[in-house]
Amino acid sequence: MRMKTITLLTAAAAAAALVLGCKPAKAPAAEPASLISETGYEVERFITDGGKTVDITLIKHGSLAIDCEGFSIQIDPVAKLGRETDYAKDFPKADVILVTHEHGDHLDEGAIAALCKEGTRLLLNQRSQEQLGSGQAIGNGETVQLTRDILLEAVPAYNTTEGRERFHPKGNGNGYVLTIDGLRIYIAGDTEGI
Repeated sequence: MRMKTITLLTAAAAAAALVLGCKPAKAPAAEPASLISETGYEVERFITDGGKTVDITLIKHGSLAIDCEGFSIQIDPVAKLGRETDYAKDFPKADVILVTHEHGDHLDEGAIAALCKEGTRLLLNQRSQEQLGSGQAIGNGETVQLTRDILLEAVPAYNTTEGRERFHPKGNGNGYVLTIDGLRIYIAGDTEGI
């Protein structure tokens, strides 16, 4: 089986998606694979090799939502950065929330609270877990089986430019690789080319 890979990079101004070895899902002729949600967010739709629909909503900066047939994953939810996001109104409660690192443009306790329901799994780096006092800290190289079809891998995310290492030191922040029914999605977090 050939793996499809999607790379999601975060930058100071926006989240951008780069598709490697995969094209957005072919939708019926009347509907494109790039959609706009009812709440005005850009959504990219992909179909896995097994026929599952995966929607990636680009919220802002490092904030993304991924839905796989009703299983909801939120990444770095932040309400008040740039365009204010009302997570309680605009998005369903999350099954999983991922936080890449503890900076305020990636970690927002209020947004996390708005997305939580009974049984929501909060997975984050160690410093974020210490700051919030809740959730499960995972480090670079660890894997978590979220569902039968969804595997999460925490990967390194850090600065390499001289003088910038203190902002995102090696070994602290996470990027994530989600493998959903053969579709691989790389969420870079705040990192340089490592």
